[in-house]
Amino acid sequence: MNLNRNVGKYEGQRKNGRMEGTGTYYYGNGDKYIGQWRNDLMEGSGTYYHYASGSKYEGQWENGLQEGAGTFYNSRSLKHIGEWLKGICKIPYFNNKQMT
Repeated sequence: MNLNRNVGKYEGQRKNGRMEGTGTYYYGNGDKYIGQWRNDLMEGSGTYYHYASGSKYEGQWENGLQEGAGTFYNSRSLKHIGEWLKGICKIPYFNNKQMT
């Protein structure tokens, strides 16, 4: 996810001037991320809300990308559970059944 500090706003813990620990980043387009940060990147557990589509992702992050176990909810609250690798869902599940 791209952080444009000239447009967005961060509220939360910092270390040496960087986003570190727990915090919320508000994007200028209405998107929002609530969760863990490390060295100015989303890292650990967090939730990203996509304002325009009404969707959200809850799960693990590494180096600013979805990584590991996560759940994506679309605007109709349909749930897609999966394993993510560098921001891409590699093993998707829909209604608790693996998709092939």
